[in-house]
Amino acid sequence: MLEIFRKNLFINSVLLLPYIFLVRLSSIIYPAAYLGFDVNNTAQSLIYHIIPGALIQNIVANALIFIHALLINHIFIRHRLSREITLLPGLIYVVLVSVVPDFMFLTRFLWRIHLYFLL
Repeated sequence: MLEIFRKNLFINSVLLLPYIFLVRLSSIIYPAAYLGFDVNNTAQSLIYHIIPGALIQNIVANALIFIHALLINHIFIRHRLSREITLLPGLIYVVLVSVVPDFMFLTRFLWRIHLYFLL
């Protein structure tokens, strides 16, 4: 499986998305909604009211993680942080995020990481 992501090809970047859904399959089969009761930010509370369904929240969380993995790969490739140009940093990010239970659904922590990457 790791051999697929050793080469920097466009199709390999696209294959990160099915890999994310495969690794996080339990959050799709048994969706848990984040209700956002402890959200003090009005923008985040608006997002949780727009996306009330647990399944849609998990799909959006998977899409955010895919965007994060692409950005991490872009940073590693652009700044030559490794000798070889690979997609392994994004893959490692996906695995580490999938292990942490707080990132299994759309939480404020996932949004903050997304804002950090955008800045």
